[in-house]
Amino acid sequence: MMTQYVCKTFKAPYLPTIGADFLATDVPIGPRTITLQIWDTAGQDCFQTLGPIFYRMANCAIIVCASPESIQSIPAWKREFEAQLLGEVPIFYVLNKADLPRESREEWTSFEPRFVVSSKTGVGVSEMFGEVVKKVGEL
Repeated sequence: MMTQYVCKTFKAPYLPTIGADFLATDVPIGPRTITLQIWDTAGQDCFQTLGPIFYRMANCAIIVCASPESIQSIPAWKREFEAQLLGEVPIFYVLNKADLPRESREEWTSFEPRFVVSSKTGVGVSEMFGEVVKKVGEL
């Protein structure tokens, strides 16, 4: 998703993140420009001990889900972020793979704000990061 936003490309075949990945881009917010640093931390259980290293100084968190199983993990991720983040910061919930058909999104409706995006096609990615930048700019 961050590669789609920063580089406007999708790497195929997609390889899951191992540990963490990072990209940065300069983004104008009103009269100033900020450097948006985007960290992609692996979601697999075996990498969870690495997360707190990256969360502590974050100005926001983006929880990305791509399956019903990952949607069920949202409360645990939210608790993890809240335990590590300094102060109250916005948490965004994102459903990825909008280019694929979905059986049901009932479990999704209780989480706000939410975005449905496709890292592959780029649908919704710029809009989602635009909202992130807007919220971070308000901090």
